[in-house]
Amino acid sequence: MIRTILTLQVAPERVRALLGFYETEKILQKSIDMSGAVAGEFAVSTDGSGTILVTALWPDRAAYDAWLANEFRAESNGRMAALLEDDAVGVGQSFEILHEVFGA
Repeated sequence: MIRTILTLQVAPERVRALLGFYETEKILQKSIDMSGAVAGEFAVSTDGSGTILVTALWPDRAAYDAWLANEFRAESNGRMAALLEDDAVGVGQSFEILHEVFGA
């Protein structure tokens, strides 16, 4: 399994607008439907700084690579840039999950 983390920085007053963009565009759902992601989350820092983490769980690197190459993803990143500070789409990282546990 692969966990991806995209860190976005927006002005605190733009957080809800960016969340609305993700919801309207159905970005997380499309990552599941179009590329095989297992789950996706949009989380905002509790300190009010405007830092956002978009995380997703992928069955393997091939599924994530399919999302990176997806035309919808490229187009939506262009539209999203207007909501971000300095028009930067963000910094993404991927991690291989080596150990995990689940609660009951």
